[in-house]
Amino acid sequence: MQQLILEEWSRKICAWGLGDIVATLIDSLGPLCLVVAQFLYFSQPIASVFLSDRRMSTLIDLFEDRKQSRLFISYLRDGVQR
Repeated sequence: MQQLILEEWSRKICAWGLGDIVATLIDSLGPLCLVVAQFLYFSQPIASVFLSDRRMSTLIDLFEDRKQSRLFISYLRDGVQR
């Protein structure tokens, strides 16, 4: 399920022409990704107005789990061909 959400997000970001910029930004955050994940975790009550629980969980995992980050970065750089 998370993979499908990441693919959907990457398609939208690439459609806006921001794939490389977002990939570089996430890649360059490095250790700060954990700080971003913690911020997202604590902002869940507010963010739930904009994102479903599943999408919020995926977003937090994106920044917490380096494997997820690299997967999303690869989707953004490859433009997700499906």
